[in-house]
Amino acid sequence: MYRQTSTRRKIFAAIILALIFIVFINLPVIRESAPSKFSRRLVLSIIYPFQYSFSVLFSKVTRSIGTVATLWRASRENEKLKEEIALLKARINTLSELAAENDALRRDLGFKKSNPYKFELLAAAVISRSPSNWFETVFINKGANDGLASDQAVICKDGIVGRTTEVGKFSSKVMLITDPESSIGVMKKGSGDLGIAVGGAMHSLQVKYVAAASSIDAGDEMLTSGVGGVFPKGIPVGIVTKISVRDYDIFKYVELKPLTDFAKLDRVFVVIK
Repeated sequence: MYRQTSTRRKIFAAIILALIFIVFINLPVIRESAPSKFSRRLVLSIIYPFQYSFSVLFSKVTRSIGTVATLWRASRENEKLKEEIALLKARINTLSELAAENDALRRDLGFKKSNPYKFELLAAAVISRSPSNWFETVFINKGANDGLASDQAVICKDGIVGRTTEVGKFSSKVMLITDPESSIGVMKKGSGDLGIAVGGAMHSLQVKYVAAASSIDAGDEMLTSGVGGVFPKGIPVGIVTKISVRDYDIFKYVELKPLTDFAKLDRVFVVIK
């Protein structure tokens, strides 16, 4: 305790002496004297290294603080730009989707106006698909209240889609031509050679009862024949992709790829009779 008190007294006395010395050498009478000038130069020489070091340190700290502040502002601006870019991308995607939808609606409207088959058509949207892997069906947003009934042909701008099988007040179930339970009379475009197209695997069709002597060959386009009364005559069905026949067969084996892309089917037309 005594040592601490003694140390504080010594420090206090040293500070008092330093202050007295500084005041003394700066008195007008003393300041211009040679000893005073020498003392001031000596003090400046002693203080200068510390003063210079403090100045350099202060400058570096100031620059570092400025750099950190600049980096923080840049980071904030970068985050803001990222948000703006994400928003712009979302808007572009939305506009692209709207443009694609408008183009599709315009094509469908053009198809309905041109109506190459001269049928009375009712436009409908596909609202859902059957979750079953065994049947190929879709549901549309038109029903009995719109004048629909069972066994009405459903088409799109590319060709035949299927037929209505179940009709509610506001929606209907449509069996696609690729369903295993589906069958449709077809004929070769230009020749009239006949067959029956039935649903197969992977959105394909098999044409049965094609006479071995018929002219149907790979690459030929098949149309609805009108046989059976459900599907009007002359609607595109698909393109022949494979054909085979043995010498003793009376029928050809024919595979058909539908012209309608069922994976992208979203709008259809019901043929109103």
